Amino acid sequence: MEADAWLTRNSMQLPAHPGFVQDGRFHRCAYKLDHWYDMIWMDKEIGSPDVPQQPVRFGQLP
Repeated sequence: MEADAWLTRNSMQLPAHPGFVQDGRFHRCAYKLDHWYDMIWMDKEIGSPDVPQQPVRFGQLP
């Protein structure tokens, strides 16, 4: 595979800094500049699933 001048790891490194991790990869699903590219899915857990959450209330103003 030849080197791609347009491809860097910046789109992965920037969200990884505050704690996001790669959760998935979609192979050859994006076409740009005459090349097929993989796309990644990154996520970050922002709360513990063990802590009960307040119910969502619709239609009530404070």
